[in-house]
Amino acid sequence: MKKFFNLFLIFFMPLSILFTALAVVYYSIDFEFSKSIKLGILTGVLSSLIFSIIITPTILILRVVRSKKAHTEILSADSHNVSKAFIQKPIVYESKTPSTQKNEMSIAISKPDLIEEKLMLLMDNELAYEVSLASVNHQKIGNIIYKNKEEGVILIRTEEREIKMHITSLTKHTAQVLITTTIDNSNIKNIISMLKEKEHSFLQY
Repeated sequence: MKKFFNLFLIFFMPLSILFTALAVVYYSIDFEFSKSIKLGILTGVLSSLIFSIIITPTILILRVVRSKKAHTEILSADSHNVSKAFIQKPIVYESKTPSTQKNEMSIAISKPDLIEEKLMLLMDNELAYEVSLASVNHQKIGNIIYKNKEEGVILIRTEEREIKMHITSLTKHTAQVLITTTIDNSNIKNIISMLKEKEHSFLQY
């Protein structure tokens, strides 16, 4: 309701002046100046009142539709995120001939799966960092072992693995949160869910 009245006044005040001036000029053709002023004020106020009542809810509805559309695009982008796995195959060194005087060696190196989730937030980089930090604290996922607002980095240690959050700026009013870990668990889903709730509350405000 507060948004409605603020937007209503933004339109009502200048339109009242404009319509009143036009009405006074119009009525001054057929009436005396004092009477044309009275009629002009009455006509201008009523006209601007009707016009503002019509246009204010229209603009508010368009804002809500645009916010929901942006939120839907974020959900659609999240559904297309693919977890990336980087696995290095074992490296096997074959045995050499006796003349080389080298023994047979077999070295197998394997890296754990790296899980990445990207989330775009409709807020600036600084606010996105604060929201991410608040979400981690609220979920009580683990211990925050490192955080740096300038770098946009939050490092969390859980019983199973470490989770890294990297917040970067996409545009002036949008930010990206990259969540990286080596095991896919419910903690990441909880973080993403909380971030979306915070973003939705921010857009409604």
